[in-house]
Amino acid sequence: MKKIKISLNDGPWKFIGVGGQVRVNIQSGEDIKNLSKLDQKMWSVLSMPVKGLEFDGVTLKYLDSDNDGKIRVDEITAATDWITSVVKNPDILLEGVDSIPLSEINQDNEAGKKLYDTACQILKDLSLKKETIAIADSSTTIDILTQRLLEEKQAAWVKAGEDDKKNIFPYGDDTQAALDAYNAIKDKVEDYFMRCRLAAFNSDAQAPLDVSAAQFEAITTKNLSTNVDEISAYPLARITSVAELPLDKGINPSWASAVAAFKKLVVDVDFPKAKALTAEQWGGYAAKFTPYITYMASKDDKTVELPAAEILEVDKMLHYVRYIYPLLKNYVTFIDFYSPTQDVKSIFQAGTLYIDQRSCSLCVKVSDMGKQGAQAGASGMYLIYCDCTSKTKAETMTIVAVMTDGDIDNLAVGKNAIFYDRDGNDWDAVVTKIIENPISIRQAFWSPYRRFARFIEEQINKFAADRDSKVTSDATSKIGDAGTQMTTQPADGAAPAAKPQPFDIAKFCGIFAAIGMAIGYIGGFLVSVLSGFVSLTWWQMILSILGVMLLISGPSMIMAALKLRKRNLAPVLNANGWAVNASVIVNIPFGNTLTQMAKFPLVAPGDAFKPKKNNTWWEVLLSVLVVAAIILFVLYYFGFLADWGVNYHFLKPLKFWA
Repeated sequence: MKKIKISLNDGPWKFIGVGGQVRVNIQSGEDIKNLSKLDQKMWSVLSMPVKGLEFDGVTLKYLDSDNDGKIRVDEITAATDWITSVVKNPDILLEGVDSIPLSEINQDNEAGKKLYDTACQILKDLSLKKETIAIADSSTTIDILTQRLLEEKQAAWVKAGEDDKKNIFPYGDDTQAALDAYNAIKDKVEDYFMRCRLAAFNSDAQAPLDVSAAQFEAITTKNLSTNVDEISAYPLARITSVAELPLDKGINPSWASAVAAFKKLVVDVDFPKAKALTAEQWGGYAAKFTPYITYMASKDDKTVELPAAEILEVDKMLHYVRYIYPLLKNYVTFIDFYSPTQDVKSIFQAGTLYIDQRSCSLCVKVSDMGKQGAQAGASGMYLIYCDCTSKTKAETMTIVAVMTDGDIDNLAVGKNAIFYDRDGNDWDAVVTKIIENPISIRQAFWSPYRRFARFIEEQINKFAADRDSKVTSDATSKIGDAGTQMTTQPADGAAPAAKPQPFDIAKFCGIFAAIGMAIGYIGGFLVSVLSGFVSLTWWQMILSILGVMLLISGPSMIMAALKLRKRNLAPVLNANGWAVNASVIVNIPFGNTLTQMAKFPLVAPGDAFKPKKNNTWWEVLLSVLVVAAIILFVLYYFGFLADWGVNYHFLKPLKFWA
């Protein structure tokens, strides 16, 4: 393989800003021709896998010259050096055409001259009178030659069987059936002869090696018709020191039919009057069936030698003319990924995931979940892993989708979604893993309040679960105690049933007192603070509230903004087998184009089940009280209430929390 020449930017390269990175701008055939002179440190990718890409498979196979499943820089430059030497005008590579005029093939060098002659021969063989050659022409020729080679191989295979028919087919047309009968009893017969040899070696071993009376006694009480497996485990026949297998009588009933089939198809042909089969006779069958087994295996081998190398070279030339430039845009520059046109996608974008009223267009096929777990977290992205199943294609795959907009409240492992691949085929998708990172600054603004609400909900659920568990435990214990008392009392002097526990009014009064005290504190808190706010001007009130909200949400928003600016797809690709040589940044503006939210009108008439406003006043009040409590607590914690002269002495107990 050609060694790449590492030099410091020998060519007249032009550069362009792509995705926040300075990258080489390939804009002419001359740039492609000089690509081998580009410093390897300036390439966006150093290696990529052949599998899992939305790209022409034939071209990838040609590029992977060492068949290791990876395409490296030196393989790319070897391809660009070759293709630019066999076409007259390398600018044709930027057009991505499926065919080229014969006149565009460069006949000034030996490789180009051979390509031209072979292309003309392909057109002649296909009876095509035209001055251009297309991928379809070379592909058709390859298919024709491959089919012809298969047919020739099939004819040679049949002839070989006819020439050595007696050796290959020892039992004529029944040879396959005879082989099947042989294989059906092979292990059992060899086990039998080994037992006989051991019995001949030591007569004391004969009884233990044979089926014993105790084994028969163990099954006499069972339905023997349903214990075939147990009986079939017994020896094939009674063990003796004479290594002969009886063929007519004395065979284990579970194996009688299989032995009878072998006798009819094989033994009766070789030894028509035999009543038993010796170990030596049995051992000869392995060699007797070998020619047939080898012959049939050669038929199943469908591989053939590739058609003429010259035809493959023409096909490679045409595929490079069509696909080499699109590949470079994904390998050297990453321009396709950052294209503002939604119709243009990178070769690693597998399709679109629809989930929770949004579509995610940045989806990548996953080849190794273990590597994803070790590396993908460094991307700083919100990643959703899904197992996808296609009923129409009877296939499965795993994808990872990057979420860049919307809320995450309804996203969880186990959620169902729909994935559409690049061909428009739909796949059932199930979320299997989520790596959480910020999605947007708007989402980060509300995250502290959501965390607080989630904390309150968790505490309530925990309290309710604890109380429920305690009540259930107490009730179970009392029922158990009552049952014990009933079973231990004499029949004629049964103790009276345990009386149910009386209603404990003290406990309930205590609970209501605690609730009332809490409400009183909150009410006094709000009244005291609001009385202090009366002394403030309206703009001071607004600024105070905004300041408190900034104190609560500001850190979360700042951290989210820093992470969103540095979201990097490279770790996800590296976990998939890529060797990405530069950051693949997904900043905020670009990220907004990768996830599309559903857009509904603000008012949609006709909803008969729309909640009435008077039914939700308590929800609004509760939300206002929670937000107000958070704001006022922060004001108290940072001393703003003291600075404003607000009476907050009743909040002294909160000093413990602060």
